[in-house]
Amino acid sequence: MKTKNESSLQPARLSENLIIGNGKMAKHFAHYLNLLKIPFTQVNRKDFTTTQIQEHIQQAQRIFLAISDSALTEFVEKNYVENKVWIHFSGALTVAQGISCHPLMSFSETLYNLEEYKKIHFVISGNLKAEVNLKEV
Repeated sequence: MKTKNESSLQPARLSENLIIGNGKMAKHFAHYLNLLKIPFTQVNRKDFTTTQIQEHIQQAQRIFLAISDSALTEFVEKNYVENKVWIHFSGALTVAQGISCHPLMSFSETLYNLEEYKKIHFVISGNLKAEVNLKEV
């Protein structure tokens, strides 16, 4: 079960943005990208094999890790590929290979509208040498 947003009709950009996870953060981030009409692919560790996830990582340029803090470091160590931008949402962890974009709020089951998402502030830390302009994501 591969989730693609409706605007991901451009095959060249289909997997440029990869969300890994299926919890609240992943659902909200996927909804936000949908609202912005930014193509992405979404996978999770429950429904996809490690090999399938690694194949998606190979295709992606930006990997958004919306997985639990307890699994984050080990996941990156096992699946890290250079020349990709690795972004996670944990405020409690630092992952040497990635950037933390921690939202300063918690998320409920209810999805928001675009204006609400635009009001959310993030703390950004970590490997800031990675060439990424989050405004271009």
